[in-house]
Amino acid sequence: MVKYCNYFLQMDETWTGSHMAIDLSGQERLLESGFITIEIKKSHPLIQLANVLPWMLLIEIVVKDLQCTTEKGFWWMGRKIKVRMHLAAYLLQRIFNLTKLPWNIRRAFDQIKSDAWRYLLDVGHFTRTNTIKAGKILSFHAKELACIKKGKLGKEFEFGRVFQLGRIKGNFIFVLESKTVGMNDKANFIPLIEEHVNLFGSGVLKTVAADKGYWSMKNRKELIKRGIFPGGLQKPSTVRVQDADLNVQEHLRNRRAGIEPLIGHIKHGGQLGRSRMKSDRATLAAGYGSVLALNLRQLIRHQQGKMERVG
Repeated sequence: MVKYCNYFLQMDETWTGSHMAIDLSGQERLLESGFITIEIKKSHPLIQLANVLPWMLLIEIVVKDLQCTTEKGFWWMGRKIKVRMHLAAYLLQRIFNLTKLPWNIRRAFDQIKSDAWRYLLDVGHFTRTNTIKAGKILSFHAKELACIKKGKLGKEFEFGRVFQLGRIKGNFIFVLESKTVGMNDKANFIPLIEEHVNLFGSGVLKTVAADKGYWSMKNRKELIKRGIFPGGLQKPSTVRVQDADLNVQEHLRNRRAGIEPLIGHIKHGGQLGRSRMKSDRATLAAGYGSVLALNLRQLIRHQQGKMERVG
């Protein structure tokens, strides 16, 4: 055992600052039982709470049940116990009586009761293997969400669900039905084109513009097959395909970039950025509602003559 000595008392003219007294006595002795005294100050919050509780009034609430629980008149559990123990059990029973709890507290309790054990197992898997378990619980109140990584600056990881949006003439937005949480860009590019056909008819769409997240040779061929000019589908730098001159490509890319401020309006004017809903269905509805709200605002601006020059 190390005895930490007062350096100021040991200092002398030859002290170098490296001395420490070591006490090795009693190292071979076995440990024995004993008493440990813990001092709790009067200012402790639990002491203060216990001193202000109306114990006699609380005892009157439970004393009848305490004395007459069984048919033979025995006290609770058939034996006498301290009244404060029974009172503690009574309070716990009332706290966990979910039928009398407010709905929001009852819902939170149900969520923790059903998912907390699995969440702890997922955390234990990470601490043991330093890898995230497949299907790890990301939220107690939301089940339909995923970790989204798109390489955004300052937003390396985002948690939620993906909505596929399309911009049309007049700065209006239409949304593809969100059937899955991830909604992969490449896999949902053609369904987004088909949704436009369902809404506005076949042969209306002549050109499209999308970032390289939607690029694939399959999508490009499908555009050509449908008679849609594929030059606006941005290609990765490794793909050597020339669809049009640079001026046309730049025009289409600028038109594609026009959806970004509209997405910002949807996020800040609605709940597409961060949903405040407490269920998956409500979150999904809030996303659709945000798009609808933007279109209504755009329609009002058109009727007021403020968007005559929008292409």
